[in-house]
Amino acid sequence: TANAIRFGTTFAALNPGYSPTGDQSGPSYNWSGTQVGATPEYAILASYDHTFHGNNFQYTPMVTYRYNGVMRAGNGVQPNMPPGDDFHNLPSWSLLDLSLEAAHVDGKYSVTFWARNIADKLYRTNRSYVANSGALAPAAALYAYTTAEYGPPRTYGVTVRASF
Repeated sequence: TANAIRFGTTFAALNPGYSPTGDQSGPSYNWSGTQVGATPEYAILASYDHTFHGNNFQYTPMVTYRYNGVMRAGNGVQPNMPPGDDFHNLPSWSLLDLSLEAAHVDGKYSVTFWARNIADKLYRTNRSYVANSGALAPAAALYAYTTAEYGPPRTYGVTVRASF
């Protein structure tokens, strides 16, 4: 018989008893106490703003702090990966956003200058292991790949609002 050429490591080799399609064909795991996938244990959103009045305008600066605690990556089929699997632990991150709104006192128009993620923090929002499927289904066991998703970099802009 011919030997198959392996281009990577199979999912089953990395996670015995766990299947990316959701069936548990091997040993079972005790999931009690395991953090639910894609949800941090702690998340904080805090903001402060104050309005100053002057010359037919009101000025409102705002600072917003966001913190997302350590999170387990997951997918819709199996939100939890096997316990003790550090590959799917995502580190915590925090972001700082700033804005300044200048609004006419009659409320008909305003201009807001804003910046998000002002420290330009690189932070991961997901990481997953993907087995090949579809047209190459017979070869799916031969190779797979990992993916990672990141949050947006520093962004800034201007929002203009007018009411008629």
